[in-house]
Amino acid sequence: MFRKLFSEAYIEFMLKTESPLFIKYQNDVIDPTAEDATYIHINRNNKRIPILPGTSMKGVFRSYAERILPNSCNVLSYSCAQQINTLQNKNKDKKPLTVYDIYHKLCPTCKLFGSTLLKSRILFDDSVANENFIINVRSSTPIDRISGAAKQKGLNNFEYVEYAEFPCKIKLINFFNWQVHLLIKILDDINDGFVTFGGLTSKGFGRMKVENVSLKIKYYKRQINGYINNDFYCEKEINDMQKIKGIVGKYKLDDSEFRKDDLQNEPNL
Repeated sequence: MFRKLFSEAYIEFMLKTESPLFIKYQNDVIDPTAEDATYIHINRNNKRIPILPGTSMKGVFRSYAERILPNSCNVLSYSCAQQINTLQNKNKDKKPLTVYDIYHKLCPTCKLFGSTLLKSRILFDDSVANENFIINVRSSTPIDRISGAAKQKGLNNFEYVEYAEFPCKIKLINFFNWQVHLLIKILDDINDGFVTFGGLTSKGFGRMKVENVSLKIKYYKRQINGYINNDFYCEKEINDMQKIKGIVGKYKLDDSEFRKDDLQNEPNL
């Protein structure tokens, strides 16, 4: 699946906060002047700048894909990898499964995001917020279940991102067209409020808006009409979300697409 490079796709977009964002920063340093909890950030020029870690982005996209793709495995109870390992252990006397056997037994989510038996074909970059971000502080306190009033003890303060713009980038290697369709659908569902980020989402945090989506596609060793042809590859970039949806939308998110394993004859986007 990865020995030869057939194609690459880059999806770039801007994520803007529609509500406060709180992805907790795990800090082991004891500082009595600091708030009880703060947002995840990097330090640059003595200034704390919020980030969306690639790990958090991948986790959000994967968990949503598991919910909407048919026949996705449950990684928390009995994943594809566990099922395949169990099958192989029961049939030790028979011929071991080939790479293609294993690939066909994986669920569509694992075929894209990877598992302990298959490398991920999707990569998420860390996203550092643009300079115009706003940080704020809130206090929270537990409520007494009997009186309904705030308890005297338990008050804590936390810092969160009030507003920020995050330039994001996703890379796909050796992709099938339905996988690009899936990612574009997730971006659409972020705009509709079905996908949220970080913690405290039940309290209104974590809603985001997607803007300025662009899709760049590269095919290696091909000459394709409508693409810019170079020595080793040809490429095309589309900067209109409606055009992108029109191109990838004809590839259904069903078994007929999930079963494909021939990258060389995958239609051009």
